Amino acid sequence: MSESYYKPCRELDICNELIEKYFNTQQYEKCFHGHLALAEQGYPLAECQIGYFYYDGLGVEKNLNKAVWWTRRAADHGDRDGQCNMAWFYEDGIGVERDMEQAAFWYRQAALQDHDLAIDKCKELGISLDNKITDKEGLRKVLKCRVFPLNYLPSYKYTVICSNYKGKWILSKHKKRDTWETQGGHIEPGETPLEAAKRELFEESGIQDADVYPVCDYWGFNPFRCSNGMVFLAVVHSIGELPESEMQEIGIFEELPENLTYPQTSPVLYREAEKLLRSLVRFELATEDDAKTIIELRKRIWATTYRGLYPDSMIDNFDYAWHLDKELQRIRHPEYRVYRIVKDDCNIGYLSMRKTDVVMLQSLYILEEYQHQGIGRTVFEFVRQYCRENSTDAFVCHCLPENWNARRFYEIMGGKVIGEDMDNEENWMNSVIYRFMV
Repeated sequence: MSESYYKPCRELDICNELIEKYFNTQQYEKCFHGHLALAEQGYPLAECQIGYFYYDGLGVEKNLNKAVWWTRRAADHGDRDGQCNMAWFYEDGIGVERDMEQAAFWYRQAALQDHDLAIDKCKELGISLDNKITDKEGLRKVLKCRVFPLNYLPSYKYTVICSNYKGKWILSKHKKRDTWETQGGHIEPGETPLEAAKRELFEESGIQDADVYPVCDYWGFNPFRCSNGMVFLAVVHSIGELPESEMQEIGIFEELPENLTYPQTSPVLYREAEKLLRSLVRFELATEDDAKTIIELRKRIWATTYRGLYPDSMIDNFDYAWHLDKELQRIRHPEYRVYRIVKDDCNIGYLSMRKTDVVMLQSLYILEEYQHQGIGRTVFEFVRQYCRENSTDAFVCHCLPENWNARRFYEIMGGKVIGEDMDNEENWMNSVIYRFMV
């Protein structure tokens, strides 16, 4: 760690103390646990160090999956060493699939923070650090695009909105161009990406009556320019009048037209928006008659998703009667809300929430064949809406410490670790507690 790069702060002081006291005396286990306490609070320096400990097996058993997880977290939080290490992982395929585009992205992020090794790698790989733009119209045609999970990128410049009205796409035409483009633009100071998306949607199309959902992050790049932003899907209910702006008109299309302003990037972003559009589901409040359906879902999901996380005896000797009784108690309890998750008229999962002084996301289960389709994001927006309707500004949930897939998802959705406890009222397994702001 370099004092010349890291601004003096309490985190830096503590990390340096841990290194001097324990690492330099080869007391690696104490050094690991000291950094872990900081890392779980979201300190990037400590997150990067934990990744290093797991990579080298210092003070803890070597684990490349955990090394990548903590290193990516540090990189996402803007740590330049974490960014350079992520680039190296992607370049050499260490703990991840080899991906030179992602390697280039992370080398560039670190280099822009004056990381010497990253700067050398950018020169070696021909990665431009020049942000100058020449021939804007020509650069639009060669701009390429890479998409990432939500909140993957450490910062955003732009917002892009893919607008859908009754199954058709709405695009806008600029007064100075004879091509069609998505609504979107710069995120203004003090704006969230969502606020910018709603503003740009209205300014460039006149649309106000719409449900707006976050889709993914994107990175646009060519030899001279890099841009990044968040992509949104607007499910439009009605179309208003186009306000006075730089846009001339809107068009409604079954498929994307050929004459696009950004022909390399727009199809990529619309494919992601279409995935989310297909994934949108409905939530049906469960009754006592639904209890058996929910237990059947739980049994199936435990057998596929939770093998290796739950004891085999719990999965193989699933106590149907006990689970059914507990679920009926929840459905009947006035503090609980249990919902079936329905897609295409099929029950694909369920969730339960409990509201006391806080809202607890008690359960979230989705059938394996419907996972990784954006449904989890839709569930979280539903929970956030429930919190808003109940005047609650946050909710919490538990997660098994070794469920790294779930933890990564919770991190992407903005969750922060606030402690550890026994999971739910059964108190049968230790868990990590995440808090989510609404």
